Amino acid sequence: MMIPLNNGIMLSTVHTMKGLEKDIVFLIGMCEGVFPDYRAKSKVELDEERNNAFVAITRSRRWIFVTYPEKRMMPWGDYKYHSASRFFLDMQ
Repeated sequence: MMIPLNNGIMLSTVHTMKGLEKDIVFLIGMCEGVFPDYRAKSKVELDEERNNAFVAITRSRRWIFVTYPEKRMMPWGDYKYHSASRFFLDMQ
């Protein structure tokens, strides 16, 4: 999550933004396997991930920009293709 500051931006995780609000929020990486995390398999884990997405989205007072990559290069040099997160699709 990126939050604009007067002289730059503040980079933060969703977890550290609980209770805080900013005028503009950039929520990046809303793709399957990242948000929700690929390790979240059970209903309880997926519900926790959905709650974290809700927290991230509600941090914005005025504007929120939500993005996800079509593909990204992995550390070993291969490309991994991504699809939009189910949470992102639920917002539409």
